[in-house]
Amino acid sequence: MLAILISELGRTALITCGAILCSAFVLCEQRANRSESETAIIVNSYCASSLLSVIAIMMLTIGFIQNDFGLHTVWANSHTRLPIQFRLFNIIGSPQGSWLLWTSFTLINLTYVLKFLQRKNIRIDMRSTTLTAIGFCLFSIIMASPFQRIIPIAPDNGIDLNPLLQDPGFLIHPPCLYLGSSALIVPFMLASNHMNNKRQHILTKLTKQWALWSWGWLTLGITLGSWWAYRELGWGGWWFWDPVENAALMPWLSCTALIHACSIREDNRFWMLVTSATAFIVNILGLFITRSGLLVSVHGFAIDPNKGIVLAFMLGVSSIYAITTIRQSRTQDLVSSRWRQPQNTLLAMTLIIAVGTLYPMANAWWSEMPLVIGAGYFEQVLMPFSILLLWSITKQINQLGIRSYILVSVIAGSATMITHWFYAQIINTTQAGILVTLFILYYVATMHIIGLIKCRPQRSMLCAHMLIIMIAIAILCNRYYERVSLLTTVPGTTAKSQDWSIHVGMPIQKLKSNHSREVYPIRMTYRQHLVSELYPEIRTYKPRGTKKSVTAIGGSVLADHYVNIHKGETGELTVRIYYKPLQRLFWMFGCLLGILGILQAVRPEKQHVHSKKHNGDRTRLDGMLAVFTNECSNH
Repeated sequence: MLAILISELGRTALITCGAILCSAFVLCEQRANRSESETAIIVNSYCASSLLSVIAIMMLTIGFIQNDFGLHTVWANSHTRLPIQFRLFNIIGSPQGSWLLWTSFTLINLTYVLKFLQRKNIRIDMRSTTLTAIGFCLFSIIMASPFQRIIPIAPDNGIDLNPLLQDPGFLIHPPCLYLGSSALIVPFMLASNHMNNKRQHILTKLTKQWALWSWGWLTLGITLGSWWAYRELGWGGWWFWDPVENAALMPWLSCTALIHACSIREDNRFWMLVTSATAFIVNILGLFITRSGLLVSVHGFAIDPNKGIVLAFMLGVSSIYAITTIRQSRTQDLVSSRWRQPQNTLLAMTLIIAVGTLYPMANAWWSEMPLVIGAGYFEQVLMPFSILLLWSITKQINQLGIRSYILVSVIAGSATMITHWFYAQIINTTQAGILVTLFILYYVATMHIIGLIKCRPQRSMLCAHMLIIMIAIAILCNRYYERVSLLTTVPGTTAKSQDWSIHVGMPIQKLKSNHSREVYPIRMTYRQHLVSELYPEIRTYKPRGTKKSVTAIGGSVLADHYVNIHKGETGELTVRIYYKPLQRLFWMFGCLLGILGILQAVRPEKQHVHSKKHNGDRTRLDGMLAVFTNECSNH
């Protein structure tokens, strides 16, 4: 009985949240002519709706902890043997719970920015934003209700959480993505109000602040998601150009374009609106891809086509509104004078990824022949645009007045030869392409290091660009110098491949709460020298009756030794061994890049105060010099 009361309390909180947003929309119809009291009511309505959404999340979390299998969401994604840490955060793994969490993050972000605008006495048009929030809330109430109960009798146990989600990455990767994607509505709301607002400078700074906030969390989410895929899927890779991976990459590229548009000193309101609208639209597109039921994967959050129709309608309405807003604010001089900026290259890359992602899905509607667009399309088509971005970064660093070309060339050439010799150990003319590419990347990275030392005001930008270049170096080395070995053996024997020897020990049986483990000790030796001792596993999850191979990863910062095993029906083991250069540097630089974006987002006021104080000191100094000059002229 208590479980039913808790779930109904959550349902009531969610319905009340939607009702309050509807009342706020009525007041928003008065646009900028509303009084201060009406503005306060709208802000308080958002505060109340945010609080109610958090209460709904808490009630659903209690249902997971208490194993309330009368709730369909809990029954489909939990089990009595599921460890407590996964039950505590299982709201992320359920389709209904994750949508509720995403909606709650959206409302909290809007509440925070509205409170800030209220303190600054800035009034903006909130009709479209409030209507969007109402749509998200109604979808959670009607189409994806997390409080739907199983009637008349609740099951004794649940189906269990997907084994691929029973990993530490599950606890940190989705929340980071939700924090980033849910905040993209704020820059679009602010940019769409730039044209008709007298305090545009504040809106511009606030737009950049929220763009950096969203970009930082998206960077962390994508990096941690690739780390999760690298550990869980057992293919030795970390990016597969999966439609859902692309759905996260497109908002990241658009948000990067938005940051560049906000950083231009001249009047650039048009491109701020274009990039923020693109980021918001591709974000809704990502929701459609993951929750429409068109995908069958661990990322697919829906099998009901009716949800896809509703999401497609929301995507269409959002796109029409964004295009209409852009057309109303379009000015010819702004369009013609900004076509060379980096944001255009980033938007073009977003469009290419969108076409490559959506075309196979659309082809499935009118053709029975499946169409697959793989990594070859994306890598080859995006390569020219990546070169354009690298050229833009190089041009920007040259404008800082760094002229140490000989020193930079020597450092870049030395780093290139050392890297290539360490991983390839041979140098010939057939490897000219990789050598030239490495030299260019090391050259630009070295220029940025010198720029960090000499140009203090530009350190944030230079640090971000340098981290991106270092990520590119890590990806290039990882792809080109990777080595793969495939062995078939049985436990207790030693297999050899060239200079490598792999000894597979007898399995060690371990029993956990909801699964059993077969741990295989593996000793890797290279030319009779011990390299790694790894312990890959084969897990059998009892509630679902499924098996999962768990990889073992060893090595150092310079390279990973990655081992994955599969057990055949006859007891033979198929062992895949990967040598992955600079893999850990990719995770390290990616996380640092995301943290840098978040720190820059939460520190703009401090930087602004510092610059204001500096300007005041400069003004007083100029005044003293003027007085001194007058005294000298009088004498």
